[in-house]
Amino acid sequence: MKIVFDASCLISISQTCLAKCLGRLREKLDSEFIVSPAVYREIVSTPLGIKRFELNAVRLKGLVEQKSLVVTELDANAREFLAKISFLANNSFFVKGKPVKIMHSGELEALALMKQLDAEALAIDERTTRILIENPAALHSSMEERQLANVEENKANLREFQGLFSGCNILRSSELIALAFETGAVEGELEKSRLALEAALYAAKFSGCSVSIEEIQDYLKNTKL
Repeated sequence: MKIVFDASCLISISQTCLAKCLGRLREKLDSEFIVSPAVYREIVSTPLGIKRFELNAVRLKGLVEQKSLVVTELDANAREFLAKISFLANNSFFVKGKPVKIMHSGELEALALMKQLDAEALAIDERTTRILIENPAALHSSMEERQLANVEENKANLREFQGLFSGCNILRSSELIALAFETGAVEGELEKSRLALEAALYAAKFSGCSVSIEEIQDYLKNTKL
């Protein structure tokens, strides 16, 4: 199984101090965890020069060095696809006639790389991209709240973008953390208990994962711990 990661998901997991568990989870699942060059820059190259974010960068750099995360370049076809989805995403919503840029290089490269590798899933916490794929109508409403202005949309671009990712499996850091507990990938880092799982899920929520309290309760109710 191949899973392509966006920076947001990796940062959330690293901030919960569970980066090592991610490496063990990859082994448990016998999977490939993959990042694009732009995502690598976001999680390692850039934050290594910023003291506030340096520790996360060191943790994630270690995963790359251990081959738990593999950096993969986009081929020519993927770069063409990236240009297409960049145009569609960033020309779907308009304020006062001007397009609103809602996706950046990291998310775009992750999506293009997922298509290139025919990966089974995209791991991403970034809310805008997830909603754009899953429910563009909800994104329109939230954008009007943030912009404090009328937001117009290009429905044709939205439909085309959504169609390109029909059936895309999306994982958040919360799902990956729950899976790490279920598979025993947390051994050596945390006790395998409901209390530890609850604490880890709330840590992910407060680190940027848009998981609701109701979803956390569902994880706890359905867990086999």
